[in-house]
Amino acid sequence: MAGDRPRPNNADITCQIFHRQVVRWALGVDALDIAALTDGIPEQERKLPGSYVMRALIGLDTTLWDLRRKIEGKNV
Repeated sequence: MAGDRPRPNNADITCQIFHRQVVRWALGVDALDIAALTDGIPEQERKLPGSYVMRALIGLDTTLWDLRRKIEGKNV
């Protein structure tokens, strides 16, 4: 069935990892301190290193850079 096909690059798994293992470390932290987040979160999640955590972290990194550009009045 068409609805049972996996999403490209297992995006559904990356989304779950993002919400379960990335967001909890990012909430309440200065969004403009991107390096602290992208360097610190893998340290917090060192028990489960791997491609899914890193792929989820890339989503956060991209979002934070876009936010920073928006705050600075630059094109996103």
